[in-house]
Amino acid sequence: LDAQAVARLVADGFDVRCERAEDAAFAPHSLDLVTMFHVLEHVDAPDRVLSRIAGWMSADGLLAVETPNVDALDRRIFANHFWGGYHIPRHWHLFSAGTLARALKNAGLEPVATLYQTGHSFWMYSLHHWLRYERGWNGLANRFDPFANVVPLAAFTAFDKLRAAFGARTSAMLMLARRRVS
Repeated sequence: LDAQAVARLVADGFDVRCERAEDAAFAPHSLDLVTMFHVLEHVDAPDRVLSRIAGWMSADGLLAVETPNVDALDRRIFANHFWGGYHIPRHWHLFSAGTLARALKNAGLEPVATLYQTGHSFWMYSLHHWLRYERGWNGLANRFDPFANVVPLAAFTAFDKLRAAFGARTSAMLMLARRRVS
């Protein structure tokens, strides 16, 4: 995190940590909200991280996990090598809604909702990789760089928003979970 942003938050009275979840130490049952936006797929042992987080969460605490979804149309189309969600070697673990829900349950959490987010950059990277590495069309592939071309990015955002509105599983999912209290 930006050192100045951390300093401002600390000055405002926030408890700010800049460390790996695997190494963090929070008091048991002290967190009301934990967010992990595109983090879980990058950790060495998601099961251990989720178990640690479950222990930190208050009785009515909420965990929001957003991660790539392997049960998506673009993943099925580009599954052989080119799906943008692979992000090899940065993504160590990939989930479907079912496998993420199982991991949360195994950690003592109860999934309460699954929302499908836009996977616009995954579509862009998938097309880029397919055009460049399968077809050799570097010029056309460059038009699908999500950092450089806002028009196709907006088009894929609208496409996924429309699909999600009709119940489609997009390539980015947000799952909300609560700690199970016995």
